[in-house]
Amino acid sequence: MPVLDPATLPRRASHGRRTGARYADQLDLSGPGGLSALRAQVEVLAPGQASSAPHRHSHRDELIVVLSGRPSLVEGSARHRLAPGMVVALPAGGPVHQLVNDSEHEARVVAVASHAADDVITYG
Repeated sequence: MPVLDPATLPRRASHGRRTGARYADQLDLSGPGGLSALRAQVEVLAPGQASSAPHRHSHRDELIVVLSGRPSLVEGSARHRLAPGMVVALPAGGPVHQLVNDSEHEARVVAVASHAADDVITYG
């Protein structure tokens, strides 16, 4: 069983596929952890940065655990302020969502998603 220390993992920049927009830095946990059925990563969000464009998945569940900072989950016009230790469950087929760091300090989250080959991502 691999035990991972995020401080030793390479940090990679994330960019939107469609727009090239700069999103949260990512530390991959899946590859080093030997996971094939889950995608897991630590996302590092600078102040004002989003984890991705607003989107929803047709067949992929997502789970977000806040490690540090106070990011917000945006679902349509609703905005939910998060705190360390809080968990967000985003079932497949749910509403369009986006994680945004609208605070003045860096935020870190663990994002875990199921692997679904037939997943369709809708942006909005």
